[in-house]
Amino acid sequence: MEYWFSSSQKIRFSKYSHNEACWCRMEALSDALLCVLQVDTLSIYDVTGEVVSIPLPYAVSSIWSLPFGILLQKSSDGGRMVSSSSSLLNARDLTRPNKEFGLNYNVACQAQTPESANKSDGTIISSHLILKHPLEVPQATYFEERSRLSMMKDFDEKTIWTSDRIPLMASYHKGKFQHSVWQVDGATYQEAMDDNAMLSIPRDISQHKFAFRKIWQGKCSQSAANKVFLATDIDGMPIICFLLHEQKTLLAVRIQADESNEEAFGDIKSHISWNIPAFAAAPVVVTRPRARVGLLPFTDILILTPE
Repeated sequence: MEYWFSSSQKIRFSKYSHNEACWCRMEALSDALLCVLQVDTLSIYDVTGEVVSIPLPYAVSSIWSLPFGILLQKSSDGGRMVSSSSSLLNARDLTRPNKEFGLNYNVACQAQTPESANKSDGTIISSHLILKHPLEVPQATYFEERSRLSMMKDFDEKTIWTSDRIPLMASYHKGKFQHSVWQVDGATYQEAMDDNAMLSIPRDISQHKFAFRKIWQGKCSQSAANKVFLATDIDGMPIICFLLHEQKTLLAVRIQADESNEEAFGDIKSHISWNIPAFAAAPVVVTRPRARVGLLPFTDILILTPE
């Protein structure tokens, strides 16, 4: 058996249930939540031990934390409905008073069955899903290309890193041998429907959808980076680091971000990239008393070179 501890709470899982877990923060909730992916269920625990279990009628291979929720990466066969024992969960397992999660109103939530999912907003088609609140269902995602939005349904675009501080995702496409960095943006229903006229999207679930905007790409390796982490430049700007064992190289991509909003990053784009010989690397949090502290803590890069 496996155990997870959070303060005085103890949660017990079976080692045979293919667990994957991460901490995340969700929209309108101040406390961090523990998200646990099991075979056909996503369970979300708050700091008091309350749990919401969301049935997954499709195969999900991994979960990733974002500043405003959690990203679900579906398996290669994730476009196919799967038989889920947890689809039989009573509706009250997904309908809880929102005050248990720091809010004072109720949100009704229906368990997704294969029948209802086929009528939903593309969650079966989409390769990447985002959940922004424990009492909602995961939402389909889109990608922005030439100022148009299309459904994100490339199952070969595998997530290899996300940030819980900046709305960024790094991925590797095994067919194109290509690494990419994406900004996660919000998009209105109308923008999404402009490019998907045949897609029926109910307007009563949410007024926004999530879209990925590619800000950098590079064909630098025949396989996915062995490690990805976030560091900062001397001026506090983010640097995304890809450690490539095969090339014994650390690829660094500096991100230029608008910090005019003191609470969040605005427009984000890639600025410059460079390579450093390395076969091991790690981020190290540092202090710079005379430097202005931005939205990210100062983080240097510790490198072990081949020589």
